[in-house]
Amino acid sequence: MDTKRSAAKRFLGFSLVGGSVFVIGYAMLWSLVELMRVEPHIAYGIQAIASIELNFILNKVFNWKERKRESVSRQWIKFHVSKTGTVAFDQGFFAVLIWLGINYLVIKVVSTAIMTVVNFLINEYFVFRKQDQINAEVFNVERWPTIGIVIPCRNSQNHIKALVDSLRVACVNYPGKSFIVLAGNTNDETWVPIKDEIGNGKLKIVEISTDTRYRDSNLKRLVGTCAAIKGGAEVVFYTDTKILIPADTLIKGVQVMLREGVDVVGGTYHRFPDQGEWWARVQDEGLITDKPRFGSGKILDPKKSLNMPITACLFMKAAVFPMLESVWPNESSIYLSHEDTLIVFEMLKNGLKIWVTDDVWVYHNHRSDTKALLLKWRRSVISTANMLRADRNNPFARSRAAKVAWILSCFTIIAIAMPASYWLFHLDGLVVTVSSCFLVMVLLGIVNVVRSRDIKGFLYPVGTFLLLSTFVTYFTITLLIGHEDHGQSLQIY
Repeated sequence: MDTKRSAAKRFLGFSLVGGSVFVIGYAMLWSLVELMRVEPHIAYGIQAIASIELNFILNKVFNWKERKRESVSRQWIKFHVSKTGTVAFDQGFFAVLIWLGINYLVIKVVSTAIMTVVNFLINEYFVFRKQDQINAEVFNVERWPTIGIVIPCRNSQNHIKALVDSLRVACVNYPGKSFIVLAGNTNDETWVPIKDEIGNGKLKIVEISTDTRYRDSNLKRLVGTCAAIKGGAEVVFYTDTKILIPADTLIKGVQVMLREGVDVVGGTYHRFPDQGEWWARVQDEGLITDKPRFGSGKILDPKKSLNMPITACLFMKAAVFPMLESVWPNESSIYLSHEDTLIVFEMLKNGLKIWVTDDVWVYHNHRSDTKALLLKWRRSVISTANMLRADRNNPFARSRAAKVAWILSCFTIIAIAMPASYWLFHLDGLVVTVSSCFLVMVLLGIVNVVRSRDIKGFLYPVGTFLLLSTFVTYFTITLLIGHEDHGQSLQIY
């Protein structure tokens, strides 16, 4: 929700940010022209780009941080769309006054004053639009439905005890009835750490005999859901083994489901509280991550959203399961990752209303080893590309393809800009282009420092670039020539 902060105070903050950016841009313009001997027109364009990016970052962090109606990426796109017209006007204004013989530094002062009010209004009413105040009041639940918690397990002995302990606390805090269904293979070591707790009424084991060399998570979710509903579950909560459940997650998920009147609620995840490793923080706090980001809440529309909920944190009404049971995707062994999005795809195809929000979340055990993380991203990308090859209408795969296209466009522009700048402006042009790319990385580093409150965040863009390069490379190769995951069909015994 939006705060009670007045427009006057927000404008004051906006002006302070603008003033700070003006000083930085002014110094950059003078340095480029007087020290590096760059042509004023080119120098002005460079400082304009740098000022725009810094302006968005500082205003998002300090003036409109509570506006979460849309994701940061969508706000960033709207911000730059709005800047297309204003920058064109500003550049034209600058060129005319230069032609009239006015000093370029004086023009900088005048143009900044003129655009301040216009840019504030654009940010307030378009870029960082206020969250609609629908169903914002506290929602009291008259009767709490019974929750069946379904967890697919495979060689999970290193994580299952911590997960069950966190679920026990969440179940105690939940006002209604709840129980846990663990669906797993009979021939692995998952059950050893919790053998003393099995059979106490809270833990129900559904045994599935399959070849443990292959992923079979959706099959286990299917069997686990059937067991949960048979046990009296009115709401099914899906999660995974490398997860810790906050004490209030069950309460918040059910409240959102009943308040919004939806069939499904999808949340997100954060790194474990004690995970301070650099790679773990990059995945959690970087500007571009693999985890879903939804803002404060909305109905999922795959045509407008680039994010899909995952079964690490997913609530579903048991009453809608019959329409999904016959189309449940249980061929998950052919995918190395993200097979759970196929379940959400079937939910969408069957007309279920899915509410997605960052306000409902769990803790996830992020990979912190470079080799293991790159392997995870490789598997993720290959699976997503194969999903798109199998079904061009899959919204998750299409959203990933859109991201790849956007990233490739940025890489292509950079690849073209460097030789083109050298050809047009010789060494000065190449220096300016490389400096601009470096400046963008510095600005991204600054915003990551602010977001993470850690000076190490300055290097997060380097890690993000490495992950994005892996993402784009394997997605493109797999989409063009294919990649076999060597899965096999599975059977329940």
